Amino acid sequence: MVTSMDRLLDILSFVKTAQTGGFSRAARLLNTSQSTVSKSVARLEEGLGIKLLHRTTRHVRLTEEGEVFLSRCIRILEELEEAEEEVQRWKKHPSGTVRINTIVSFARAHIVPLLPEFRQRYPDIHLHISFTDLISNLTEENVDIAIRTGTLSDSQLIAKTIIPKQPMVLCASPSYLATRGHPTDLADLYEHDGLGFRFSQSGRLRTWQFDADIDFARTPMKYRFVFDDADAMQDACIAGLGIMQQTTWIAYHAVERGELVLVLPQYASFEKALSMIWQQNVDRVPRVRATIDFLLEKWQLPPYWDRVFESKLPWLGHPFANTGDKSAT
Repeated sequence: MVTSMDRLLDILSFVKTAQTGGFSRAARLLNTSQSTVSKSVARLEEGLGIKLLHRTTRHVRLTEEGEVFLSRCIRILEELEEAEEEVQRWKKHPSGTVRINTIVSFARAHIVPLLPEFRQRYPDIHLHISFTDLISNLTEENVDIAIRTGTLSDSQLIAKTIIPKQPMVLCASPSYLATRGHPTDLADLYEHDGLGFRFSQSGRLRTWQFDADIDFARTPMKYRFVFDDADAMQDACIAGLGIMQQTTWIAYHAVERGELVLVLPQYASFEKALSMIWQQNVDRVPRVRATIDFLLEKWQLPPYWDRVFESKLPWLGHPFANTGDKSAT
């Protein structure tokens, strides 16, 4: 069976033979043997069912059909060369549109602030960013890159871990703690107003959990307010409406500015992994690969948002390192 690559090599052999007037000269240009070039042209003629060359012991010349076919072949090879040059230009100067689907809170905190630098580095790449907490079908929704939390089940996707375990912290505003007092133990939390988070997709209420006390979750908090938007929950916390449990990548700015202070920082808690995912082979597209590499460069471990907590959380550490690209499981 003659493959497309074989056919292309046969066409190249024919063109070089016609242009040089002989199989031996064509073979030297193609860095192969004369017999290989001769067999390639013969295979091409057999496949077409047309004689392309008149052969003598010293020369070859084109038949009438060969002249017509040669002009078309030259055009095809020229277009192929132009296509290769264009792809090389894309590798050096990526351009086009990259579609990102991401968690709303993460986008606001850690993608939007990077856009000015991204535009400066890659002026010809256009980002279309959609904000949702739903796990979308990347193929059906024409998404190149997605940011997701939790376990991924689609084996056709590639996952790059951003944070293997997301640290969670309890926070409250200084005004709330001045009025209600500081909890000194987990049991004290039941006497306080909790701010809860409910996953919009599943409707599941996220309970507060701590690595050192697995029994705490068995007696869930009675939340004063419940939100399905993490940023809104944090705004309520800053306003002094209660205590919340939040990921460090959302809480860090408010803690850094003094709008929130940590509550019971000695108790460790972690959420599931945060990952960047994409379809297999899409990262071979220069504009997508450039975008992936840029974002991962900015989110290297340990993440910049945890620096504000390094002296505040005795259990915080990042012994893990960024894992390589792998199929999602």
